[in-house]
Amino acid sequence: MNSYREIVVLRDVGLFDKAIEFYSKTIELDPTSTEYIYYCARCYMSIAEFETAANLLKEALELKPNDIE
Repeated sequence: MNSYREIVVLRDVGLFDKAIEFYSKTIELDPTSTEYIYYCARCYMSIAEFETAANLLKEALELKPNDIE
């Protein structure tokens, strides 16, 4: 399982740890994907790992500082 839709389903049904695992693997393959970094950060927020989420969001902002989406 590693398609975007499958990861979204994991996230949407509350399987955040599993979603984080797949987002992390996807980010390793494409470390400039701010979309995957953002959604991975959201999963971390959902499990109250706010510091990790904040670090990921900072990373995304550094990659694309003018990306408002």
